[in-house]
Amino acid sequence: SLREHVPEEPASLFIRVDGQMVKVAVDDILYIEGQKDYVSVHCASGRTLMSLVSLKKLEEKLPAERFFRVQRSYIVALDKVTAIEKGRIVFPDGRIAVSEQVKNEFYKALSQKNVIFV
Repeated sequence: SLREHVPEEPASLFIRVDGQMVKVAVDDILYIEGQKDYVSVHCASGRTLMSLVSLKKLEEKLPAERFFRVQRSYIVALDKVTAIEKGRIVFPDGRIAVSEQVKNEFYKALSQKNVIFV
């Protein structure tokens, strides 16, 4: 039988930071914050990279099953979500609110990651 070719998800991506192309491991990304015409990529390793790219354009490059847009300005890595308090995702450097419009969808996406809500 002909198996459908499933493209392998990228292990890392290069983003432009101050005129350099900087390699970022997809696994290292905690969340991405969109500002007007640039993004801040917050990494588990502690670094934050700023790049002149739109959040929408970056979102298109990320593996959809691993990242979720929780509100207009934020995309989070689902497997890096370790605590949620009053509808806000708790990260080491702050909290990100999940918008009401996508809340159910967000919990559904999380539960597909072999997570059980008790």
